[in-house]
Amino acid sequence: TIRVYRCEDEDCTSETLIPMTGKHISWRSDRTTKFNNPTPAEGEDLCEAPGFRDAAKPPNWPVPACQLGRNTTEYQAQHPEFNSSGIGYENEDFIVWMRTAALPKFRKLYRRIVDTSLQNGKYIIRIDFNFPVKNFKGQKRIVFSTMSWQGGRNPFLGICYLVVGCLCLAVVGIFLLLIRIKHSPNNSEKGNTRSMSFLVCPIAVINITLGHGEEKGKKKTHLNISGNWGRTTF
Repeated sequence: TIRVYRCEDEDCTSETLIPMTGKHISWRSDRTTKFNNPTPAEGEDLCEAPGFRDAAKPPNWPVPACQLGRNTTEYQAQHPEFNSSGIGYENEDFIVWMRTAALPKFRKLYRRIVDTSLQNGKYIIRIDFNFPVKNFKGQKRIVFSTMSWQGGRNPFLGICYLVVGCLCLAVVGIFLLLIRIKHSPNNSEKGNTRSMSFLVCPIAVINITLGHGEEKGKKKTHLNISGNWGRTTF
């Protein structure tokens, strides 16, 4: 859990909590379709529902899954310092945590700062370290980013498109070079027929003829393909 405070003086003896919300930090499709709580029987608590009754609390979690988003002695989820949204499987912190990242380095949205702006000055960030990552040599960082209708800053797609575009241009250049070498006059084969360079056009008249020749005492049959485009033979 993360809380941000703004210092009101130079020595930070007085501080003000920066309001943040945990609402709408997950994908809408996940909230409405993928993650739903089981329906408990009439008069039963959510923890007595079939999907929670026999579920064990994961390691390092302060509360079981059915109590996510509730105010408990271990975790005041609805306190203004945390302001979590949703209960149980519909808790948005849980939904964001459950979405699998495609790459080993990734970002997950924790909170949104609303109805205020981060002005120049000193800030205090208090972190409760609840999920250890040292056993798999993981690292955590805090990033403040400006969101827009396109989402947060993510240079991966731009870099990926540039790399793929450069590779495509390189492949095209290699193929053009190979075609140029293959159809150069120095690679013409001896015989009573001759190879001719050609150009593929959208509309052309193509003639196919068979020719016979000899090379080193062996008879060979050659397939000649020629075409006419206007007054140009190619």
